[in-house]
Amino acid sequence: RQAAPRSPSGAVVVFAFAMPRAAMLRCRLALAASVCVGLVHAHRALIRSSSCDGDFGSSATALAVPDPSISWAFQHYMDCTHRAVWMNFTSPADNFTFYIGVGTPPMPRFADLRADAVIIGPGLPPLSDADTALLPAEVRNDSVWSTAGIGAVLIRGPANQSTCAHMGRVMKNESTVKNGRCDFYEPYGQTNSWRILDADDNIIPQNGGAYYVA
Repeated sequence: RQAAPRSPSGAVVVFAFAMPRAAMLRCRLALAASVCVGLVHAHRALIRSSSCDGDFGSSATALAVPDPSISWAFQHYMDCTHRAVWMNFTSPADNFTFYIGVGTPPMPRFADLRADAVIIGPGLPPLSDADTALLPAEVRNDSVWSTAGIGAVLIRGPANQSTCAHMGRVMKNESTVKNGRCDFYEPYGQTNSWRILDADDNIIPQNGGAYYVA
């Protein structure tokens, strides 16, 4: 479990598909994900134990967030079974503010790891051809794209991770550069992580709409 910094109202923190950019990272990634809102001291456990391999590997098997207005957490061990970890939720309000962040353990074998995220659902703009081409084929060919009226937003993690310039307004105040990487120290569990993706203020348009994050 993790302690959470002060988050924007209606924020959700999740993990997204991993984009290894070095051969040393090929298949094995240790990830921890959280869903949080407001000022909280620890996230609730979204699942009872860590997930791995084929768990939550498509929109059809996405991990359901029962109430995105409260704080949740889960851990996932990612191998080569799937290129994405999927979550879904029902938007609790029009223009719900959705925050996405990704962290990895601060270990040398993860030094070249970067992560991207895609939010999919009704009322979002159509994803451009250029952004669609950046999605892993497994995500691009998922059945969710056949849903009428959906759009998507692609969020990319920067290649340069030597500063915290890519951090949003919440995590920027909670993270520091340590050993040449943007590092977040979580005092509840007394752990450090490299923050490789951070995106504030993603607007989820429709109250009651079904949305996915991969």
